[in-house]
Amino acid sequence: MALGASALSPAIAAAAPVLGPVGTALTIASSAQSLVASTKSYRHIAELEDILKKHGNAAQDGTVAAIKYALVKKNLKMCRHGLGVVPVIGKLAINAYGFAKAIQKKAKKTKGVNRRLHAETLWSNQLNDDICAIKACKELLGAKTFNEIRNTLHGYQLLMLKLKSI
Repeated sequence: MALGASALSPAIAAAAPVLGPVGTALTIASSAQSLVASTKSYRHIAELEDILKKHGNAAQDGTVAAIKYALVKKNLKMCRHGLGVVPVIGKLAINAYGFAKAIQKKAKKTKGVNRRLHAETLWSNQLNDDICAIKACKELLGAKTFNEIRNTLHGYQLLMLKLKSI
């Protein structure tokens, strides 16, 4: 075993000048990606809050609750992305939390239950011309995607993906 280790030492020493900077660059890129994602989540939050202020009073049953649910999830997502900016430790913390949460949800058999309920409500209400739901769906899905699936019955399935907090 010592012979193998000594044979690797020159290879590791030769690779170190390349691997060190590459590892550093990947860490910086990962942190930058988290920062961009956190910023996007913040913009979604601001827009959803604005939709509630402007149109919340005219919303159909369940729309406001669904948008508030989306706001909670977007806030969690923004915090996790913000934590991901911290090199190595942030990513480890996010992964550990996600793993623990997945185990808890699986044990309780509640994975996706609230998300599905709110996505179905929001989608159904936008199909019934609720302006608040329409604007929220458009914000969550993006205008192009929303316009493509606007009148489909199962658009809530795509909306469910946007209501995840991870």
